[in-house]
Amino acid sequence: MTLVGHVQLTDGELDAIRPRFLGSEFIRRAYVGWPIDKGLYADQLHHPLIDVANDGAACDASLKCLVTAWARAWG
Repeated sequence: MTLVGHVQLTDGELDAIRPRFLGSEFIRRAYVGWPIDKGLYADQLHHPLIDVANDGAACDASLKCLVTAWARAWG
């Protein structure tokens, strides 16, 4: 369990954010002009991750997890 800001997230919980976000409406064409962090934040607000969305450190950790996974996939 990792304490991120005031929210505790397991590595599995952080990893689960990525596929859920990639399947969300916020990755579709209507949101193509949005920065990735804005889409991720909006997705977290629409799911039971509002605590993550409202905790800057937790939101940052989820963004880093997403970007790291993309870098490994495309690297």
